[in-house]
Order: sequence, then structure tokens, then C-alpha cells
Amino acid sequence: MVTVISGGSHSGRDKVFIDKIKSAVKNGEQVMVIIPDQFSFEYDKKLYEHLGAADFNVIQTAGFNRIAEFTEKLYGGRVKENADDNVRTILMYKAVRRLKQTKDIRFYKKSLEKGSFLAELNELVSQFRESGITPQDLALAAEKQSGSLAMKLFDISRLYDFYMDELEKAGMQDTLSAMARSVDQVKENGYFRGMTVFVDAFNDFSFDELKMLDACIAQCKSITFSLCIDNESIRRYANHPFADTLKTLQQITDISADHNYKVNTIECHNSSFRVPELEYVSKEIYNTCKKPYVGKCENASVISATDIYEESEFVSGKIWELVREKGYKFSDIALLARNLKDCASVFEGTFDRYEIPYFSDCSDSVSSSSLVRYMNSLFKCLLSRKYSTDNILKYIKSPLFPMLNIEISNLEDYCIRWSVDGDMWLSDFTVAGDLSEKQLEKINCSRRKIIEPFEAFKSKLVKDVTAGELCRGLYDLLGSIELSQQTFSVVKKAGTSDNETQLEMARGLKQLWNSVLSAIKSVYDCMNDEVISLRQFYELFKLMLSQMSVSRPPQKLDCVRICDPSHSRLEGVKAVFLVEVNDGIFPASVSSGGLITENEKMILEGSDIHISHSARKSFQTEKLVCYNAFTLADEKLYVLYSESDLVGETHHPSALVSELNGMFGKINTKAQDMGLDFYCTSFRTAYYKYMEHSRDKNATISAIRSVLGLSQEYAEKLMRTKNLHENGDYKLEEKTAEKLFMSEQPAKVSPTQLDTYYKCPFNYFCKYGLGLKTVRKADIDGLNRGLIIHQLLEKIMRKDDDGTGFDKAFLTLSDDEIKEYIHKNVTEYIKESLGGMFGKSPSFVFLQERMESNILHIVRFMQHELLNSKFRPALLEYKIDKSEGEDRLIIDVNGRDKIILTGIIDRVDVFEDENGEKYVRIIDYKTGSIDLKYSMLYNGLNLQMFVYLTALLETKNPVNIDGGLKQAGIVYYTLGNKPKTYEQTADADVEEAESRSRLNAFKPIGKVVDIKAVTEAFSSEENYAYAPFKYSKTNGISGTVPDGFFTKLREFAIGKVAQFGEQLCQGNIQARPVAEACKHCDFHDICGRINQEDVTDVKDRVYEEKLMEELTDRNLLRKINRQNEQS
Repeated sequence: MVTVISGGSHSGRDKVFIDKIKSAVKNGEQVMVIIPDQFSFEYDKKLYEHLGAADFNVIQTAGFNRIAEFTEKLYGGRVKENADDNVRTILMYKAVRRLKQTKDIRFYKKSLEKGSFLAELNELVSQFRESGITPQDLALAAEKQSGSLAMKLFDISRLYDFYMDELEKAGMQDTLSAMARSVDQVKENGYFRGMTVFVDAFNDFSFDELKMLDACIAQCKSITFSLCIDNESIRRYANHPFADTLKTLQQITDISADHNYKVNTIECHNSSFRVPELEYVSKEIYNTCKKPYVGKCENASVISATDIYEESEFVSGKIWELVREKGYKFSDIALLARNLKDCASVFEGTFDRYEIPYFSDCSDSVSSSSLVRYMNSLFKCLLSRKYSTDNILKYIKSPLFPMLNIEISNLEDYCIRWSVDGDMWLSDFTVAGDLSEKQLEKINCSRRKIIEPFEAFKSKLVKDVTAGELCRGLYDLLGSIELSQQTFSVVKKAGTSDNETQLEMARGLKQLWNSVLSAIKSVYDCMNDEVISLRQFYELFKLMLSQMSVSRPPQKLDCVRICDPSHSRLEGVKAVFLVEVNDGIFPASVSSGGLITENEKMILEGSDIHISHSARKSFQTEKLVCYNAFTLADEKLYVLYSESDLVGETHHPSALVSELNGMFGKINTKAQDMGLDFYCTSFRTAYYKYMEHSRDKNATISAIRSVLGLSQEYAEKLMRTKNLHENGDYKLEEKTAEKLFMSEQPAKVSPTQLDTYYKCPFNYFCKYGLGLKTVRKADIDGLNRGLIIHQLLEKIMRKDDDGTGFDKAFLTLSDDEIKEYIHKNVTEYIKESLGGMFGKSPSFVFLQERMESNILHIVRFMQHELLNSKFRPALLEYKIDKSEGEDRLIIDVNGRDKIILTGIIDRVDVFEDENGEKYVRIIDYKTGSIDLKYSMLYNGLNLQMFVYLTALLETKNPVNIDGGLKQAGIVYYTLGNKPKTYEQTADADVEEAESRSRLNAFKPIGKVVDIKAVTEAFSSEENYAYAPFKYSKTNGISGTVPDGFFTKLREFAIGKVAQFGEQLCQGNIQARPVAEACKHCDFHDICGRINQEDVTDVKDRVYEEKLMEELTDRNLLRKINRQNEQS
């Protein structure tokens, strides 16, 4: 007897089905319940609850694969070993190799090498076999077709045939082979004879499953099917979601008729929905001609969220509301998502934060696990023609590599500094730089620890290496890098934690390690004597890794279930959250891709080739999945969708959202309209929301803060974060600041430090307080170029190696002499400071030549400038760093702490007028830009030269022995630009043109006192070309500074130094940068100034006006303004 119990969701179908099982058990019948393998645990639990222990123990439950295992044990013995996913992949790879060896490939010539092709081929062959299609069927179809489809079918039929042959040769069977074999055994031995069989939770059956049911119907005493078919909906409208189950009903009817049975149908209509809205959804969701719901909708809601994260926040807040206010248990609630693999981690993270217990019915993808990433980085190192430093660093930074973090850090610093790459890894590093021999040896030990196992493995890769040899070599390599020990060390460490996530990670890593070893063993067993390249092995291994997954731990007793409605069977759920109900996501989009297109599948149907997996079939299946999801809840349904994805692209709601809004009127609400208190379910979540909205000034935020103050833990957290949220005003305790910055008295401070502090105090703290620094590449960058120019100009102008005086012979050096001197000194610098050619690229020589060419222009410019000036260099690279003696400038900070200025003045020039008065100017060589606007000076920037000049004027030193030295000015030569070159022509003076070009490139910038003797001393040329002020025949000289005001500028600069010291002593290290200071900052990632805009615009004229008001009287101010207008 064949019976079909049909009914829609909540129709009482399950009750009728269970009652029939109970009745059969009570009558002493031999009962078997067949259910899908993936639902076995949930279904067994359900049967146990309804039947009780005694009755449950006398029935048998199984899926079709389990039945195949039973019959194998009963009748056949295990004559063939089962092929797992790894073995199936390897055998399919062997089939592909066989096809390549035939050299008769019609369509897939370029695809065969790709791992993705192998995965798609495996999937397609499985579909053929589930549909009862043989290689011979495909070969015959290929003869009837033409064009690309014929070529495809020719290749695929042979690959399919080769795969089945490889399976046979290996003496193995996969699950589909086992099923086919089991059908024969069932028919031969009458396995189902006398049984009362019940079949539930299937929407459709594969070819072999139908064959098994055919045998079952022929043999069993009776068989009862339960199918999800709402007959009322079928009769009322055509767009119903039951096409799949109706087709299945027809198949059952046809098989029954073959055995002279008529199907008895029982239709169930008893609704068990507890609220009318959800019953209405179950009846009308797919009805295109439905009438609107009459009454107020209180139990179905549509919620729009900004993105998936806001969805997860809303769900979490609503779950706590249901638990606390409605008395729900967590197990009464389910969350359903169609793209669970992509969004599970978001909801899991939010549920953890909201302290909601959950079970996620989703196998973890292993692609992002530490072990898989480590194995991938290992193969990338082995497969690259030359070793790549990027690949090696990714490899050793894994927690699974046996090297200390400090060793990795030191090696990485060395690699960055000396541009280590390629063949440089093959031998010990030789350049120490600023490292000691012992430190360099430690780095070389690290290098050997990485490279030697690689080289030992590569030495075994002879020309025709076999898979067996390669696997043994790989085992040896994994042993030498101690991967097994490292893996179990991580597992053991995580396993001792009380943290549930850590425990889960330990369990998953252990599973995965066994899977990795199993994959290598599968290759060894199946391809032992076959020749294979390392790249081919990796493609195969990578494909096997992509198929691996880590199972989740058992479900907790009381928890929210996170499921994909297509893979899970739930019951007794009061509230359901459907998330990401967006177009193309829920319902899932139907893919029409693959090795055979949907159009080609339709053509094949004409040749009687019916592939069960098609776009039409997927569309119908998806409708039923959505129907089950929307009708699962007993009491509450929440449908959520996102308005955008995580990169801001617009997302549209699913058509099902529009259906719901049409059924109940506008029931759409926005997650962001929920008050903040809705999300504050605990101190933890309240703190999270407070931090997210702490800049908002409203009563809700104040109330949340007050409540958080009731918890000692969160009150302390609020205190610690207070300064951070007040524009990043970090502050040290004065004792700490004193110890950090003023422990040595007097404290040495350079003008560079001063400039750094005024650009951003927090940057100063990181650099000079904490001593943080970044590794600089040993290359001709801006800094090294500047050091080379400074060093060379000092040497070429100096009298001898020990002196500081100026050598007048410099003025008459020829181009050839200058070029030779430059080349010698640059080469020497590169050898001593940049490690010579160690780690340098081929373009380095070109960069050196270009720099030497530019330095020639700089030296020629300096010659011309001095030849046209009455000033002469008195000191070169003069160091102000004496801790004792008369030539040091000490500045009092607060009566207790003192600062002594240190630094190097590039050049000190002196001029003596006809009255014997000595004037001093100081020169600074700049390869970057410089700005001497008064607004900059007011904000503490570019005070360096004023401070240096004060040190020369107010202390006893080689140019101020008698103390009568007078100020002339400060000058910056901007040497970073390259002069324009000119070609020799008959009517042009190239020398003059190049001189003008150098003037334009290296134009001096500075401040000069408006004393006639001084301005005339700057340049003997009529137009004052080499002076840092302007001259015109109409207005004369402009842009100079009154002598008294210049003195006040120096005094102001010294005051800024004292102010700097005072701020440091008070512990002021706030992250308040001046404009553009963040652009090149090494510490912007840690200062907490994200999206803050309160930077100081140091070029604002308001600061210039403030400086003028502070330093000048009105008459002097008018005079300066007139000069500024003229310039």
C-alpha cells in the first residue's frame, strides 16, 4: 500500500505522519523511517520526543546513503573502499591527464590545467550520475549535435568515462557507485520485504534514490510519504511554490502504478499557526491576485537597515526584547539566511557582543584559517623562480612558523633597509650597517632557518619526480619546519583557555591538520608512481583544501539557531528573523553558468538527456525554500533587508519584501529609527553604543553615560577614554614627563625636535619620548641625498680634513675637478652608509649618475654665489653641542629645568665693513621646501635659523671671540630642484643660460636686516641675483627686515623654545597637528585622530597679524607692511 500525506506549512501533516509511525510501532510492525542524511540528528530527536525511548529504540531511521552502507555490510561485504572527496578529486585529475595524453581535445584545451575546471567537472559528473546519464549517453548525444556543444560533449563524455575507469582501477567506489550497487543488492535480497516504510523531509529524489524507492515499493508491506504540498493553494493560483513536490508526487504515482498500486492521498488542512497574519502569509505569499489582509498587522514586520551590521544589531536587540518582555527562550528563536557562509561571522560576532547563545549550522570555510594560509604561503615560496621577500615574510609571520616575533621583526627590518630579494636569500647577508657582528649573525641564523629546508626540498625535485617522491619530500619539509609540533602547540595553548572561541579554534585547527595530512596521503596512495610537477601538485592540493570544511560543535540546549533554510529542518520556532532579504540574495539568484549552459541543457532534452540540476529546477526549488522560511514561525516573523553593501553599493529589497508590504499595507520600519536604549541590553552593549555616539549631545547619551557610571568596570573605562573623545588631548603626568624628557639637565634639544613638537606634540612623544622609529630603505632617497650634499659641500669648501676654515681654492675649481671630487665622495658615502651595491636595483647606478650631475650644478652655483658676494665662509658644518664651555646657549624653562640647544649650522659666513664691523649670516642647505611666513613662525615652525643665529651672537665662539658680532640675516638655499639644461648653440651663451637656470632652481629664501652695508655685501651684481630679497630699479630693495624687528624675531624664537620646554614639563602631548602634518606622519594610525578636522592652518594671515601685534610698535608695523606690499 502506498500513501502520500500532503499539506502545507503548519497544516498538521507532521502530526498525522508521526501518528501513523506510532500506530505501526504499536502494531508490532518492522518500521523504517527514511529521511535525508543531513537532517538525521534533528529528526531522530523529534521522533524520540514523540515516541518515547522504548518505541524509538525499535524503529530504524536512515538516509539513502546509510541504507547503502547497511546493505553492503549485510550482503556484499566491503569489497570496495569508499572514495572520499580528496580521492575523487585526484581520480578526476588523472582522468584529465589521460585526456591530455590522447591529444584529441576538442573544446577544453585551455581549461584543463585550471583547478576551477576540475571542480566544475566533478560537480557536472555528479549531476549526470544523479540523473542516470552514462558516458555512452553523452557520446551518442555528441554525435547528434554540432558546433561547440558537440565538442563539449565529446570531451566531457571521455573525461566521465576515464573517471569511472580510474575509480574501477583503484578498486574504489564513491557514494553514487555505492548507491547503484546497493539498489541491486536490495532487489536481489529483498531488503525491504515485510517492512513498513515512512519517507519524510524530501522534496525530490535522485535517479538512484528513485530506483531504491522502486525496489522498496515492490517489497515493503506499506510505504507512506510526507510531501509539502498545499492543495488549496494549488487549486487557487498557478504561481504556487510546490512544483518540485508535485513532480515528486507524480514520480511516486508512476512507480506505484508499475507495481499495480494506487496511491492513497491524505490532505491536511488543520492550521497550527498561533496568529492570523502568519497563516495569511502561508496562503498568499505567492498569490499574485491576493486581497489585502483585513485587520492590524502586529506579528509580521519588515525592517530596513543601512547594512548587514545594522541588521545584526537590530536582530540582537529584538531577541533580548522577546526574551525579557515576552518570556521567550533562546531556542524559540531562529535566524535564517540564504548566504549563510558570507554573513554568519557578522551575526556570530554581534551575538557574542550581546551575549546571546547561538548555534550556527554552517561548516566553517577553511580558506582563511591560519593553517591553510600558511600552507599556501609555503607553496608560493617554493614555486617562485626566485625567492620573494614578500612571500617569505607572509610565510614566517604565521603563528605556525617556529620563530620568535623579535627575530621576525629584526629580519624584516633588515630586508626593508637593504632591499633583500631574489637570490640574495641564497647566501649569508654581508652588510651590517649599524648592526654588530653578533646581531648580523642572528639575522643570518634566521635566514638559514627559513631557506635551508626549502633548498633541501628543492634538491629532491629531479626532472621526472613522481607524486610519491614529492609527497615524501613534502613530509620531510613539514617535519624540518616543525609544523606538526607548532600546530599542536597552538592547539594545546588554545585548549587550556576558558574562552569558547579559543576552544573552538583549537578543535578546528586539529581537524584541519588531519585533513591536510589526509590530502597529501591521498595523493601518495592514488598517484604514487606518476610523474607530477610541483605546480601541478599544488593546484591539486589547493583544490582539495578548498573542499575542506570544519564541522561545528554540538548545539547548546537553549540557543538561537542560525541556519540556511535550504539545508536545515527546524520545528517549534516561535519567532523567525529572515535576514538579507535582498534581490539576488534571498531568494538566491539562479546561476546559469557551468561547463554546460542552460540553453545547452534544453537542447540536450531533445536527445532524451535530462539533467536534474537546471536553472528551472533551481528556481522552483528556491521558491519552496522561501515558502518554508516565511512560514516557519508560529508567532513572529521579522523580515530584514540592507539598503547597501559594505562598500556603499546600493542594495534593493527582494520582491518578497514588496509582497509583504502589499499584503499588510506599509509595515516597513527603519532599524536606525529605534532608540539607542533599544540596543542597550547590558552594560557591555550600552558601552559599545555610547562609544559609537559619544560625540552626540542629547539626553539619551547622557542617560546611557549615567547608567554606565553605576558599573565600576565601565565607569573606569569611561574615564580612560574621556581624553580621547575630547579631540585626542593626550596628557602625561608631570612626573612622567619630567622623567621622560628632562631627566638629563640641561636637556639637549635640537631645532628639529622643536619643529616636530610644534607640528604635532603627539608625533614628538612617539618619536622622542617612546623612541619609535620606522625602518628606512638604504637608497638614494630625500634624506640620504640631503646628507650627501651637506657632507660634500663641507668637504669641498674646507681648507683641509681637520680644519673648519674656508679654502679659497674652491672658487677656482674646474668642472672636471668638481666632477671627480663629487664621484669619489658619493661612491664613498654609498659604500660606507648604503652598503655599496648590496641589495641595489639595476636603476641605482642611473640614480647615482643623475644625482652627481645635479650636485655639479649645486657646487657651480655656490662658486658663483661666493664670487658675487662679500661674505666669506668662516665655519662649515659647525656643531653646537657642547655640554660645557662658553659657546653654549642655555634657556631657562621654569626656574627648575633648563634646555641647551644643539645642532649643526651648515655654513657660517662673515662680512666685515669699512668701519671694521663684523656681520654674520648663517646658511642652511635645504633639499626640501621651506616657508618663512610670519604665520609659520608664530606657530613655532621654522625657527631653527633664528635660534642658531642667537646662539652665535650671544655666546663666545670662533666667530664671536670678542662679542662684537652683529646680525646680517638667515639664508636657505633650496637645492632640491634640478636646473633646466641647455644645448650648445651658435648664438647663445650656454654658461650664462645655465647660471640663470641654477639661480631659478636654487633661489635663496631668507630674512636679511635692512642695513645698507649688509644688503650690498650680499651681491656684487646690480640686480642682487643671489640675495634672498627683491630689487627693482623703481623701488630699490624690498623684503628686508628692520634690524630691531629682526632682534625681536630672534627673541620670539627663543621664547618659543622656552614655551616648548614648559609644555613638555606639563606633559602636553596632544594629537593636535598643524595643517598637512598628518600626510607624512609615521604614527597617524595610533593617534586616534580619525575624521577630526580641528587642525591648525599655519598659513592663515591671522597668525601673522598676531605676531606683528606682539612684536612691533605701530610705526614699525607700517614700515614692514609697506615692504611686504612692495615684495
